[in-house]
Amino acid sequence: MFPFASLKKNPFAHIGIPLALVLVGTLAYAGVPRTFSAGQPLRSADLNDNFSALSAQIDALAAKSGVPTGTVEAWAGDTGKIPAGWVLCDGRSLDKAQFPALFDAIGFAHGGNGASAFSVPDLRGRFLRGVDNGSTRDPGRDTRTAAQPGGNVGNAVGTVEADSLKTHTHGVTDPGHSHAIPTDNGVGGGFNEVPTGIGRGYDYAPNEPTSRETTGISINAAGSEETRPANVALNFIIKT
Repeated sequence: MFPFASLKKNPFAHIGIPLALVLVGTLAYAGVPRTFSAGQPLRSADLNDNFSALSAQIDALAAKSGVPTGTVEAWAGDTGKIPAGWVLCDGRSLDKAQFPALFDAIGFAHGGNGASAFSVPDLRGRFLRGVDNGSTRDPGRDTRTAAQPGGNVGNAVGTVEADSLKTHTHGVTDPGHSHAIPTDNGVGGGFNEVPTGIGRGYDYAPNEPTSRETTGISINAAGSEETRPANVALNFIIKT
């Protein structure tokens, strides 16, 4: 009989697989250092080598598939149903001692007191934009401000910009206009009709005023309270 007590540990306990279940039957796995055939005696050292190898593989897979602390995701549910290990990105202040891994990931980038408390991003009602990082796609990168007191400024993660419109031009439709000119021939000076030798022409009398007319050009106000694309509202959450 195989001496269960000789195993150093159950490397699968953290994922809920009991040791007895692992040891039942003949172990045959090509990805471990020891393989066995039916009827072959099982040595604890060989099994422990296999368990160690399998445990390392499981840990490697978990590291690849796990969500890194500090990751921000869009949550389609209500704030009261946010899963464990996540908090709402509402700018809340957290204790460094209580959330050491999250502080290690984001620090005071989104605000904090510079000592024991740090802030998560406040993404309520905001769109996300990638940090410029040398791309020069963000013309206002150097004037970005801190999202909350104690946060980053300038071309850095966690900074914010106010809403703005890029400088642009507008086309104008001009309907045209006309001026009325008095034509008092003889009394007020006006336009005096005189022969020119070829048909009939006009001599203009200086200082004769024209009537004032408006152009009819106007630019109408249009738009809403903000500049925005079509959008759907979701909650942003961050992995702790």
